[in-house]
Amino acid sequence: MTEQSSVVRTTSTWSIVVVFLLVGAGLVVGLVALAGRTSQQISASENAMTTTALLQRASKFNVDYSRNVVGPVWDAWDPPSQAIISRADYVDRHAHCPRPGAAPRITGIVAGANGYEVVNESLSGVALHDYWHLVAGQWRFNLALSNPSAVALYREPRAQYFASLGCTK
Repeated sequence: MTEQSSVVRTTSTWSIVVVFLLVGAGLVVGLVALAGRTSQQISASENAMTTTALLQRASKFNVDYSRNVVGPVWDAWDPPSQAIISRADYVDRHAHCPRPGAAPRITGIVAGANGYEVVNESLSGVALHDYWHLVAGQWRFNLALSNPSAVALYREPRAQYFASLGCTK
């Protein structure tokens, strides 16, 4: 009788374990599916907010640059861009050789390669493409991708920079 009772308990125990495992697996699958839907909904919502934030940041950036308020423009650059020229030198060069004009009109934002967003713009019929990416949760402008010729200018000595742009110091 002890042996039969032991077999019944073992079978019952394994049956209960299998039921718990199946219920647990079902619960995990259900939670993963729910998390996937929630994650997708959050991603779409965050993406809309992020695109709106980029549009606002790029618009302010363009207006500041067109008004020669270039300190905040430099502040919006990513670290590799900021390494090209110091903020003080950038502001000083623009103070002595302002490049005023109209701000470009943003025509759209599209996903670019390597985590960059491309802000497409138009200025006097010329298409421009500014490359932005998130750095520590903030949109940052990449000068080398957006305007490689400016990189070359900013690396020139001051006198050559002014001569290249036709400015007198």
